[in-house]
Amino acid sequence: MKRLRLTLLLALALSPLAHAAPEAVALQPVRYAPAVTGNQKLIKECDVSSKIQGRTAERLQQLGLLSKIGATGGTPALQITIESVEGRAGGAFSGPKTVQLKLELSRGETLIRSGSITRKGIGKGIAGLRGSCGTMDGVAGEVADDVANWLSPGIVPKDK
Repeated sequence: MKRLRLTLLLALALSPLAHAAPEAVALQPVRYAPAVTGNQKLIKECDVSSKIQGRTAERLQQLGLLSKIGATGGTPALQITIESVEGRAGGAFSGPKTVQLKLELSRGETLIRSGSITRKGIGKGIAGLRGSCGTMDGVAGEVADDVANWLSPGIVPKDK
């Protein structure tokens, strides 16, 4: 009987740890890889890094996963690097727009984990039309959800 009580007490004591909220991160400025590939015109005109930075910071803040932007001060740092931006400029009729990102989560000089995300978007909006930059903004919003799920699997439902 004592063993059963001890087991129950231990289980109750440890149960909050199993459901502990993920640690918030310090989002570093989104950067381009030195050899970023893709459509340079689309990258410049749509300011892809700013779209991804803004939408990701907003989403992580909503979910309680953002501690700050920039300096870490011991907080895990999330670095997003844009490796590729594909798609023709010219709006909804020019086809899909795709971004490929590398994610790195580190604490100090220690890499905790890394991964990659590839996200493709097509023109949507009024009558299915929006410009290239509007499409990239939609892709950035989907990337923000992908990053949140990468940090904390399942935090953003697939059918949101």
